[in-house]
Amino acid sequence: MIYTNRNCNDENGIPIRPSKEWFESSKVETEIATKEGKNHSANGAIYAHKQVRAALEKLFNEKCAYCDSKITATDDWNVEHFRPKGRVAERDDHPGYYWLTYDWKNLYPSCTHCNQRRRDKPIWGDLRYAHTGGKLDQFPLEVETTRAMSHDEDINQENFLLIDPCKDNPEQFLSYDITGQIVS
Repeated sequence: MIYTNRNCNDENGIPIRPSKEWFESSKVETEIATKEGKNHSANGAIYAHKQVRAALEKLFNEKCAYCDSKITATDDWNVEHFRPKGRVAERDDHPGYYWLTYDWKNLYPSCTHCNQRRRDKPIWGDLRYAHTGGKLDQFPLEVETTRAMSHDEDINQENFLLIDPCKDNPEQFLSYDITGQIVS
C-alpha cells in the first residue's frame, strides 16, 4: 500500500477524475440515496461508471489500493467503497454508508482478493485455519459510539482503524521484511 494523492494531474496537466457530468449524476444519485436511506439500492452504473474506473486505474497506477497488486493483470477488479455502502460488519444495526455510495473520495480500486471476505485455507504442512482476510464490509472504529449512523451525522468524528491510502502515509504503519512480506 502506498500513499495516493487524489488531487493530481496526468502528464498533460488534466485532473485525474471523472467528468463534471459524472459528478452531477453522482450528486443526483446521492440525493436519492439520502431520501431512501437504508433501503437505497446502489447504482453500479454510477459508482462504477467507466469514467470512475478509468480515473481510479490511472490515479492508483493500475494497482489495488490495498495490496498494490496489478489490478489489470488477471481478474476484473472492483470499485471498492472505503466506508461500506450497504452494511457494516461491526454493527448489525448500521444501514451502511449509503450517503457515500457515489462520493468520489470514498471510491477505490480493489482486487477481488482484497475486496471479498474470504476464509483461510490450510496448506500442506500446516492444516490450521488462520484469520480470515479481505475487507468486504468491514470498517472498524477505535470507539464504536462515534460511528455515523446516517447522513445527518458527522463522519469526521469517527477514528477508523483502517489505513486510508489517500489520507494516511502507509509507510508510517507498514514495512517489508527481508522476504518482501508486509509487516505492521
